[in-house]
Amino acid sequence: LNFKPLPYPIAYTLATGMEWIYKYLLPDQEPALTCYTLGLLAFSQTLDITSAKIKLRYEPGISIEQGLDEFVQYWKL
Repeated sequence: LNFKPLPYPIAYTLATGMEWIYKYLLPDQEPALTCYTLGLLAFSQTLDITSAKIKLRYEPGISIEQGLDEFVQYWKL
């Protein structure tokens, strides 16, 4: 497959149109692309918990590595 980048404003317009079409013309089906999905794909989803660690003395129950291992094992089933 050869993918070409699509500018975000164009993709957002397409996603909005798809949402409208599926809402009014195909209400029993899910659109292939939504504005929410586009946002998840187009922007970084990295979260920093440093502030919670410092201010709230938060310590994660498992490490990132352990969490990723568990995720992979779960989806291998």
